[in-house]
Amino acid sequence: MTKREKFLAVLVIFFMFTSILQTVDGGLFNFKNLNTKTIKEDAKALLKGIGIVALIKQFGPALNDAANKALNDKSVPNVEATKVVPILTVGQGLDAGACQITGPKDKVDQVQMVYAVESTLDKGEKFYIQGLVPSTSMNPAKIDRVYGVGVVSMITYKTTKSNKK
Repeated sequence: MTKREKFLAVLVIFFMFTSILQTVDGGLFNFKNLNTKTIKEDAKALLKGIGIVALIKQFGPALNDAANKALNDKSVPNVEATKVVPILTVGQGLDAGACQITGPKDKVDQVQMVYAVESTLDKGEKFYIQGLVPSTSMNPAKIDRVYGVGVVSMITYKTTKSNKK
């Protein structure tokens, strides 16, 4: 890992911890009913998320090439600039992964992370909403939306075996 990548990883950790600690209720984690088990689970989830973000930052260009090849092979190539960035889902919990964005190069270059903001229309009975927001900020407490950029591919890692080939 280069010095720049280490710096970015430390910066992500700092911003995430800062945003969590600045809120008592309603932040990434709910500290309303504080207990040791919850804090340990939240810290474990946060560390996993930070690790995933660091890996995506490191391997983003290779993942971007693979996503572009997959779309080209299916005859639906991207025609604008693309980039793979971390995606952080904030809602009932906290999940991290990767997605490919596309748009004008100057806009794509600004995006550091995509935030998936979750909500429901009817208390979660039938309708679930997930808004995908490209952002210049890696701080979930200060999302800075980049307009003109869209998410075109989701990159997931399966933790279980599948029979699909």
